[in-house]
Amino acid sequence: MTIFEQVKSELNMIDVAKFYGALASHGMCLCPFHNEKTPSMKLYEKNFHCFGCGEHGDMIDFTAKVFGISSVDAAKRLNYDFGLHIDVDKPLSAEQITEYQQRQSERLAYNQWEKSAWKSIIDYSRLLLEWRKKYSPKTMAENHHPLFVESLMNTDRTDYLFEEFLNEDKSGRLKLKQEVELIEQRLQQYKSPPVKRTHAAR
Repeated sequence: MTIFEQVKSELNMIDVAKFYGALASHGMCLCPFHNEKTPSMKLYEKNFHCFGCGEHGDMIDFTAKVFGISSVDAAKRLNYDFGLHIDVDKPLSAEQITEYQQRQSERLAYNQWEKSAWKSIIDYSRLLLEWRKKYSPKTMAENHHPLFVESLMNTDRTDYLFEEFLNEDKSGRLKLKQEVELIEQRLQQYKSPPVKRTHAAR
């Protein structure tokens, strides 16, 4: 087990955040990495995610960013501050370093997807609301605009995705990946409508 794994196995993300000054309530707190008045950082058992600025990671990433130090120094600080008595001075093997770097790379790729997915859900939700208002029929006899119908059909499901994405952990969010991809495709279709062909003059 690496130094990082030992530290993370001993600690809880919420406890770490509170220890370093975060005022957490119901798993949410003000993000220390950008200015905000409404809490947008979600604290999970071992990780955090800010829905405002997109910062994401584990307790070591959190500590490193709060104090502007390296991951190794962050692990050492957590070990000292929480009295874990882990031998953090034991050098990491090349295999351990490679494994950690690979996990960091995978986490970065996931973070990028998560940030993009969250934005897509928000953008589509706003579009549905806009379409509901803009294309709402003025009379009962008026034909319903296709975008108004789409807003009626998809608003509840999009609201559900919004709540699930906010409250679920990584594995829970990944289960929504297929639906998020459909939303991304729909947004792309709306932003890039098909070009209408004109008949050439004879």
